[in-house]
Amino acid sequence: MIIEYASWRWVFGINVPLTIVAFLIIAIGVRESYDESLAGRIDLPGTILLTLGLGGLTFGLLEGRQYGWQSGIILGTLIGGVLAIGLFIFIESKVKHPLLELDLFREKTLTASSLVYFLTGFALVSPTLILNYFLQDVLNDTALHAALIIIPVSLTIMVAMPLGTKLFDQVGAVPVTLIGLLVMAASLLLLSFITTTTPKAVIITFLVINGVGFGFSSVSLVASVKHLPKNKSGIGSGIVNAARQIGTCLGIAILVTVLDNNVNAAKQHTHQDAIQIVDRQQLSPKVNKVAHQQLNSLFSTTGSAKLTTKNKQTNLRRALKQAAKSQVDLPQPQKGTDLHQVYQAQKELAIATDNLKAGNQQLTLTLTRLENQNTAISKLSVASQKINLGNQQISQGQKKLLVGLKQLAQKEALTTALRKIKHTKNRQISQAFSHTYLVGAVIALLTDRKPLKS
Repeated sequence: MIIEYASWRWVFGINVPLTIVAFLIIAIGVRESYDESLAGRIDLPGTILLTLGLGGLTFGLLEGRQYGWQSGIILGTLIGGVLAIGLFIFIESKVKHPLLELDLFREKTLTASSLVYFLTGFALVSPTLILNYFLQDVLNDTALHAALIIIPVSLTIMVAMPLGTKLFDQVGAVPVTLIGLLVMAASLLLLSFITTTTPKAVIITFLVINGVGFGFSSVSLVASVKHLPKNKSGIGSGIVNAARQIGTCLGIAILVTVLDNNVNAAKQHTHQDAIQIVDRQQLSPKVNKVAHQQLNSLFSTTGSAKLTTKNKQTNLRRALKQAAKSQVDLPQPQKGTDLHQVYQAQKELAIATDNLKAGNQQLTLTLTRLENQNTAISKLSVASQKINLGNQQISQGQKKLLVGLKQLAQKEALTTALRKIKHTKNRQISQAFSHTYLVGAVIALLTDRKPLKS
């Protein structure tokens, strides 16, 4: 709604009042807790290195597509981020009061929960960001309409998380988390079957299923601190949440890159199929040439340049419409069609008219030679000339009708070609998104290998 009715900048600005409200609620309703072992001591080198490491990795992963994965700035930030994280781990193992106590990872529940939340954040990119691309760039939905379709994910998570926590208290973390991950993977698998004709109600149903899976798998956040000392629960939950944020960044980088490559491959296949579809239609050389030129221009755009593509589609239709007005080298209607039968009948009628006109012309010449000898013949000659003039007009009309039938057949051929090209494009683009959802589903299933303590 913000993007629809205001500037995209307010997506960030709206967080200011929300943060103030959250701060007031926490200040009033939450009791402060402290880790006495760290009180008064700040691990400044660790803080700086962790900030640089996470900042470098996040920037590199999110901006890799923008700058190019082989660009100096991206390689520099990614390598610098990895080195900073490595140096951070080394320093944390040596300092007396570390920012992150590495011994915490000896607790398998914390390690497994971090991994689960990391990959859950990764998989969450599919039903939010990737599906949003599909709704806006493929189905041409508005930003508001797309948001209304996707919002059931968040609403379902709000219900599923408390429910999952209650089940966690009764049966333990392993069954609930496992069910959540399986449901999430199943929802991504279902999303892979979405096409351009899938009803919105079905899409929303798949998203609700995804929200249930994410809510249940979020039990790993609760499980992560269950076996930690109480004064370490804050740093434990912070580690798990940081893992989810990193997973989301990595998911955006990988899944959007996969989607971009899939879309480009789909466009190449669609381009090749479109050229073949046009060549199979009976079109005039001029229209065929214009169609090739416009298709080459249309598919020269990479990525998801929505506005540019729309303009090129408009230019394609306009250019084809203009070229189709030409009456030069028009092909006959395709055999086996109704227009071909009408064209053949009209052509035979035109030939008969031409033969009649030729015979009448011969009769007119004969009567003209004899009209001086007989008054009655003179009247017949005049009548014959009028008939001859009428035959000429009929012949001209029949020729125009034949041209019109050819143009009508060409228009039908173009309409058929464009319809087939659109069908091919929708099929290829749907497959591009489908393969991306499957990557997310596989990632979600990989987390089933890591056990949690109950």
